[in-house]
Amino acid sequence: MHIISIKLYIIRGASRTDYPYGIDELSLSCLVSIETDTGLVGRGEGTSRFSMARRGRQKFVVW
Repeated sequence: MHIISIKLYIIRGASRTDYPYGIDELSLSCLVSIETDTGLVGRGEGTSRFSMARRGRQKFVVW
């Protein structure tokens, strides 16, 4: 089995102030879709506080 496709969708938007982590002006999220040569597809998501990503504490790793 080999990975044949990785699609990453980055979503950036305003944070909600009523949400416990909505203390930043902006928030970042991403959706990931990975497809293999056997037809298996995996999907996932991740989020980050914008201020942490701005300070370089966010790391993305693709295996």
